[in-house]
Amino acid sequence: MKSVRRRFPICLLTIICLMLSSVPGLAQTDLNVGLDTLAARIVTVMDENAGPDQTTEKIRIAVLDFPDLQGNVTSLGRFVAEELTTRLFLTKRFEVIERQLLNKVLDELKLGATGFVDSSSAQEIGNILGVSAIVSGTLSELSSTVRVNARVIATTTGMIVAAASAELPKDDGVTQLLNTLVTPMSGFIPEPSLVPPVVPGETNAGVDPGARQGESLSIQREQTDRDRIEQALIKRDYYQALSLCREALAANPDFAFAQAALGYSYLQLQPPNREQALIALERAVGLSSYPFGDGFAYYLLGRLYGSLGRRTEARLALEQAVLRYRGVGPGRVVEPWYDQAVTMCLELYQEEIKACWERDDYYQALSLSQQLIAAFNPAFAYTAQGYSLLMLDSKQAPAAIKSLLTAVQLDGKKTGDGWNYYLLGWAYQESGETEKAQEALEQAVISSRQVLALTRPAWYNDCLVRLQTGYDQKVRQLLADRDYRAAIEFLEVALDFVPGYAYGYVVLGYSYLMTGNNSDQAIEALEAAHHLEAEPADGGWSYYLLGWAYQENQRYGSAVEAFGKALQRGEGLGTAAETNDWVPACRTRLTESYEQLFGGFLSRGGNYSYYLTLAEQSIELVPEFATGLAMKGYCLIELSPHRSTEALEYLQQAQAIKEDPTGDGWIFYALGRVYQEKGDKQTALTYLDQALRRGEEAKLSHGNYWYRRCNSMFEELSKQRRVMFGFVTNRDSQTEDPYLMVKIGSEKGRPFDSFTGLKWRLGASPETWWAEVGGELAWEGELLPPTKSIGWYATLGGGIFGAYYLPDPSSYLDYGFYFSFGSGLRVYLGETNRYCLTIGSEYRSYPQDVRAIELGVSLGLPSR
Repeated sequence: MKSVRRRFPICLLTIICLMLSSVPGLAQTDLNVGLDTLAARIVTVMDENAGPDQTTEKIRIAVLDFPDLQGNVTSLGRFVAEELTTRLFLTKRFEVIERQLLNKVLDELKLGATGFVDSSSAQEIGNILGVSAIVSGTLSELSSTVRVNARVIATTTGMIVAAASAELPKDDGVTQLLNTLVTPMSGFIPEPSLVPPVVPGETNAGVDPGARQGESLSIQREQTDRDRIEQALIKRDYYQALSLCREALAANPDFAFAQAALGYSYLQLQPPNREQALIALERAVGLSSYPFGDGFAYYLLGRLYGSLGRRTEARLALEQAVLRYRGVGPGRVVEPWYDQAVTMCLELYQEEIKACWERDDYYQALSLSQQLIAAFNPAFAYTAQGYSLLMLDSKQAPAAIKSLLTAVQLDGKKTGDGWNYYLLGWAYQESGETEKAQEALEQAVISSRQVLALTRPAWYNDCLVRLQTGYDQKVRQLLADRDYRAAIEFLEVALDFVPGYAYGYVVLGYSYLMTGNNSDQAIEALEAAHHLEAEPADGGWSYYLLGWAYQENQRYGSAVEAFGKALQRGEGLGTAAETNDWVPACRTRLTESYEQLFGGFLSRGGNYSYYLTLAEQSIELVPEFATGLAMKGYCLIELSPHRSTEALEYLQQAQAIKEDPTGDGWIFYALGRVYQEKGDKQTALTYLDQALRRGEEAKLSHGNYWYRRCNSMFEELSKQRRVMFGFVTNRDSQTEDPYLMVKIGSEKGRPFDSFTGLKWRLGASPETWWAEVGGELAWEGELLPPTKSIGWYATLGGGIFGAYYLPDPSSYLDYGFYFSFGSGLRVYLGETNRYCLTIGSEYRSYPQDVRAIELGVSLGLPSR
């Protein structure tokens, strides 16, 4: 022990130097000079006392926090201890106990790491931790400095074996640390500012009349003890207060004030001794209902119970504290603990009421709500009462409304997450007051969105459902009144509150259509409805409206799809479909949209397979749809000519319903096309001609796809082939007399239009044998319309010739090319003008200025 004592001054010198060097802001001050001087003196004393027995063995120590003179541990005291622990370890001359281990041991010993260690506790710490010494001290705040007093206590004797002091300048950093109290890691922490209330001049306030002091303690002695305890508490000298309380209770165990002050003092220790505090406070209120006179003891008990999870006891104690404080009447300045007691009590009431709701115990919740109203009259209590009434019986809605309106009045402003307004809207609905219900529910939604931007409360979805129920009633009334503009105004606002209101979007789209608004708005609303729900309206009505909107927007493909779904659902209801007055209109609009699609196909062309499928769908939905039947027949003949009989059946079915479904003659073209494939050219021509006439009457453009094809087909089929036989009288410039020639040929063309031909001529005269072969192109016109029998023609032709001139004086052969043109009359005979009699003349030009002219007649016979 002598060696330890000799070495402690050296240790303390190291401790103080390290401590001072670790405080922020001190390294560059003049204080270092004084500290160095002080350190040198201590080292000198250590050297003198150490003697020859000094060893190099490390000393095992523990460092406690440095409290102020009132026993409060500040951040500066904790900082000094922490820095000191680290620096001592780094010198490698000490074994320093880790501070978390130290705190755990001190807590088990019901001590705090605050430097208040007597000889008994020092020895106990030394035995448990195996340390030789404890470093502790205090901080004293002066005008411009903070004095640090450090002590080294031997654990074997509990005696101070070394001491030193230094002053730290009070710069901003030190002041901030000094003014910050350390918060214990856990447990009950009473506010440092809370001091047991003192009632001036009260000698025995709060003591139950039935409690009697022991005969050994006079009234004067009790008052004296009370005064001394109060003074210690006012000075925050809680260790002194503990000592005085124990002394008073030793003399009078029934002294309620001393028991209460004892419990309070235990709570002010760092860390607080909650177990002893609870025992003392329960004894105090057992001796006297209000040992401090104004309910403060119950406040302390309430907080202790709360920290221990005894929620109901905490609420009862805090409520007792509040009621007592109100009963004795607060002074001009309300004690801080009172407001805290009110807040905590309200929170516990809310917690307990909500627990009742969770287990569906609404009677108990209603009872607690009424107790809360009687005690504190808060807005929440009226809200809770209204909710409990609604859950117990919907017939209690009027009483619930009254309670909830009181909550709104007490709240003053529209605050909170909107739950109260949701309940109010619910109650109004139960009472049949729909307008007020809607207003309250909308306010609930607004409040919830303002307060809870990212998440929604549990009641929010039910609020939207109830709001939507009210909207349904309003919307149906507007539809019944056919007030579509009012419906638009109402729904544009309503959908902001209930974005998932699918039926609302349906009615909004319908109202847009009925008022002639832009169809894009209707489509947007109706598509939103179907995005939210597959069937946003009963019986397919929403699909009908969507098809209508698409049709208005000229999106016929989407329209027929929507109309088809509408009819499938509407007619799927059986006889109920008859009550859907939109079904006939849907069929009409569906056929109109199909006709637009088919009309586009016929005028521009397209994929026959696609339109065959479309036609089949159309007649499946509308079996008596003439255009659909005709379109199927037409597509069949184009895709599968061998199915001409089937195609003809569909076309004939269409004509049975409507002779000309499209009104422009297209069906006659389709019939002509079928008969062409069947090989009946004459019938085909008849239908094609009829189609062309109807198209002309309908003023179809010659660029129209089917009309152009019909015209080409008619021209091709109407061309006639004939074999021509005739005689001509020919005279050329090389012979003196005319001579007879035989003309044989063939031609192909359309009467009164044009034709082309190939001709052979053979002839002879006394001087010449003549042969020609050539071709010609002719144009025809009608002379006596519309008889279709007599016409004119003009030809332009050419070919090769050969002439053999008889000897005179010698024979020779001549050949070459010739060119011709001619004109005349043509008389057509027989059905469809298949026979032709031609009378006319022709002029030919040969090489070497040889010219010829002929007059002739020929008969054309059909070649096939």
